[in-house]
Amino acid sequence: MAIEFKINDFFFPLELWRLKTSLDKSQWLPADRLGEHQSRLLKTVVSHAYAHVPYYRQLFDKLDLTPSDIQNAGDLKKIPTLKKSDIKKNFKVLTADNAPQFLPRLCRTSGTTGEPVEFLQDKPSNILEFCYYWRYWSWAGYVLGSPFAELTLYHFLNTDINAVADHAPMTNRLMLNPAQLSLKNMDAYASAFKKYRPQFLKGSPSSVFVLASLLEKKGTGTLPLKAVFTTGELLLPHQRKKIESIFQSKVLDSYGQMERTTAICQCPLGHYHINSDYGVLEIDKGRVVGTSLYNFAMPLLRYELNDTIEIPAGGQACACGRGLPVCKNIIGRSQDALVTADGRFLTNVFILFDILQNVSWAQIVQDTVDKIRIRLVRDQDFCESNLQEFKRELRLLTGPRSEIDIEYLPETALSSLLLQKYKPVISSVQNQL
Repeated sequence: MAIEFKINDFFFPLELWRLKTSLDKSQWLPADRLGEHQSRLLKTVVSHAYAHVPYYRQLFDKLDLTPSDIQNAGDLKKIPTLKKSDIKKNFKVLTADNAPQFLPRLCRTSGTTGEPVEFLQDKPSNILEFCYYWRYWSWAGYVLGSPFAELTLYHFLNTDINAVADHAPMTNRLMLNPAQLSLKNMDAYASAFKKYRPQFLKGSPSSVFVLASLLEKKGTGTLPLKAVFTTGELLLPHQRKKIESIFQSKVLDSYGQMERTTAICQCPLGHYHINSDYGVLEIDKGRVVGTSLYNFAMPLLRYELNDTIEIPAGGQACACGRGLPVCKNIIGRSQDALVTADGRFLTNVFILFDILQNVSWAQIVQDTVDKIRIRLVRDQDFCESNLQEFKRELRLLTGPRSEIDIEYLPETALSSLLLQKYKPVISSVQNQL
């Protein structure tokens, strides 16, 4: 999940404390009481959607339904799923008529599932996201204010792309630049760890794996942490093994999305828990369908996420004692890293897709160290100057020697592209670490 917390988005201390207290209690509820708790939240958001969101009011009236017909997660099957294309076509009527009172902010996904989409986040969903991470990290011993490190490209795109690290004293956060991961820079990364002494590390599996592998090659030794938190991609077994070896701690993996409809995270015993007090997760034709319980500016009911998970038949309890349902496995979301001529490994380059406007589908393909293709399916309002900005930013990351070509795909190819397993970045020259 590409989340960039900003202090002003989460500076609601009373609301934060209330929700954190509630989440701390609800995680220990037995399955039946947790289900009742989820149903109360669901009925509230469904009633709000019917009263204030034209799209859902029209949909319910068309199906001859009222909010009282949706009493629990099972009743959601009475309404059709919501696709990304539905949000694009119906953005205005999916926005609540009282949205301003929830302090909405326009957001855009990075398109890691192949189809970027714009939507609204609001104050309640921001508070939820902060408290969810707070609870999840606390399972590994995190307390608010603990020093932690994060591999994040967003920060350095807006400051200095050539910097290796930056420290924010107010949040005790050490930001590490994944765009500068190379063998020659490992001393700088190791020095930042030793200077600021983070207890935890967050990043995508691929970026944390590359960091661990290069630290090992450099011979810097282990850098013990209390836990490593990974998110945003499929965590592969060999990545977990390497990361845990170098950082001498467990990897606690998680799954989520910017739309904030579902969240899954690992407890210290290794089980993936579905946070059913965060959102409603359904499996429909093998795919994840999520329903937001806290976004009132733009509630998303039965939102198709194009990801796949496995849930144990008959349910499974975890010895950690939490009543949050157990997920057996998360499938999908792996990606390659671009390799630069100067030996850097670029992970999470797909966040540059945020720059592209009026694009239905995008992919970066590296054929050789110096040759990169950008594959695009354009919308009608596509702007060439916007693409040039994207190329400039990509070249800043990959280096001046990079030859960047554009491959325009016809709009008719979109349907078949979206049926394939999508990888935002494909590299034919990625080194085996």
